[in-house]
Amino acid sequence: MKSLKPSKVKIENNTKIGVIVISKGIDEVYALLDVEAMKTICGVGEYLIANNIHGETVLCNIVDITQFNSLLSDELAQFNNVSPYSSELLRNSSGFAAKLKVVGVINEDFTIKSNITCVALLSEVYLADNDLLNSIFSNGNVELGHLTVRPSIPVAVDAKTLCSRHFAILAMTGAGKSNTVAVLTEKLHEKTKGAMNIVIIDPHGEYTKMKHNSEINILQPVLDPSQLFPDQLSKAIGLNGGASVQKSYLTYAMHTVKYHCKGRPRVYGKEYLDKIEEKLVEWIDKLNNADSKSVTIRYYDGVKLRTKTLKKDDESSINRVIEKLRIYINKNKDILGHHKSMFNIQSDKINILDLSKVDEEEMITVVSDFLKKTLKERIKATHGQELYIREFELPTLVIIEEAHIFASKNMNDKSSYWLNKIAKEGRKFGVGMGIVSQRPKELNPTVLSQTNTKIILKIVEPNDQNYIQMSSENIGNDLLHDLPRLGVGEAVIVGSSLQIPAMVKINKYNGKLGGTDGFEFLKNI
Repeated sequence: MKSLKPSKVKIENNTKIGVIVISKGIDEVYALLDVEAMKTICGVGEYLIANNIHGETVLCNIVDITQFNSLLSDELAQFNNVSPYSSELLRNSSGFAAKLKVVGVINEDFTIKSNITCVALLSEVYLADNDLLNSIFSNGNVELGHLTVRPSIPVAVDAKTLCSRHFAILAMTGAGKSNTVAVLTEKLHEKTKGAMNIVIIDPHGEYTKMKHNSEINILQPVLDPSQLFPDQLSKAIGLNGGASVQKSYLTYAMHTVKYHCKGRPRVYGKEYLDKIEEKLVEWIDKLNNADSKSVTIRYYDGVKLRTKTLKKDDESSINRVIEKLRIYINKNKDILGHHKSMFNIQSDKINILDLSKVDEEEMITVVSDFLKKTLKERIKATHGQELYIREFELPTLVIIEEAHIFASKNMNDKSSYWLNKIAKEGRKFGVGMGIVSQRPKELNPTVLSQTNTKIILKIVEPNDQNYIQMSSENIGNDLLHDLPRLGVGEAVIVGSSLQIPAMVKINKYNGKLGGTDGFEFLKNI
């Protein structure tokens, strides 16, 4: 195979910058670098090329750099021994050794394949030129930023792979997570406007004020209790695990209300809960107005009408359910409604589901319903069936901020269940998923492992780092080592939407975001 020596090498002698001196297996080599060449090398993360023993050109990445002097002992105590030497002699005896990770073999079409043999000892090492790096990193269609070591080299990911095989944006607080989401979303919107739905699930209202080239459409959260199963509504109104009698009366009332609504206009939202309350009050009144200590009520159990004897002892349990129900209605009256109104999605805009005024428990219920409807409607669309929500005729990307709330480790919540379903099955039905979190170790491991592309900004906490590594076969110890050293807005991108892992400076979002630092005022004191 023809060697692909760089056509433009930014060093003074315009040729080599070093030589391979140690080859450890097929993935790791060490090179001695020319002192003068070091003036043009950015440092760790820089890209170099050399040849393997088959004569193929391999791309390498600088993992670490050490400066040495052949006249100096490793022991500082021996420093006095160098006093006879001139400063010029000491300078001429200095050098640099670089540990390189072998990224892969560069094909003639500038794709990268695995290297399966040793890099040749004494192989000349070249600085990879800009044309080569452009061919490798800039052939995607969604530009996110530039190489940290080469600001002139744009980094663009493949939109199809990114969306269909899911992605994660992970970072510690203040590392640039929201900016990354905004840049990515805007670029995707520019490329797919009108051809794909983009929805950001926004717990804190950070993206509701996005202002730049992209128009946004705010989706209002809706709680529709008529869509909940009895155990879900029981949990929502606060009936704990031991309240089995209270749960049974709530279940009877729910089924009975739905039974009596058959053949009539469907009830939903607050009206549905009001009718449940009315049914429970009806049973209490019947018990209180009875001459005897018990009465018989008729209820529907989900299969057929049945009768049950109510006793005076049951009154307190039913009253407790009524009390819980009234508290729940009063707390959520502003968001109770028909769930379909939450899906006024516009494909020519970035859609923001604003959950900033919703408590966490209700957030989980709202998001669960949203994800469930998204996947089910897209399954119907794929099979050519009539849609209940017409907006889902188009493929849909859902980006979930604070994903650890909705995809928790324990998988107890319905939102975790539906995120898991989308992670595993969404690709077949045109549902893409992006999860965003500053608490990686609290994410469900199955959901995280299904995100093929990971955009990881600065993360210092070792448990978070290890958890991320366990979720991806593409993240080695060398990349893990880089995470604490990243600056604000810098990210490691790994996954099949990019040919090879890259350390990237994410572009600055030129618009406006709603999220602010509550301590911003301290800058002016």
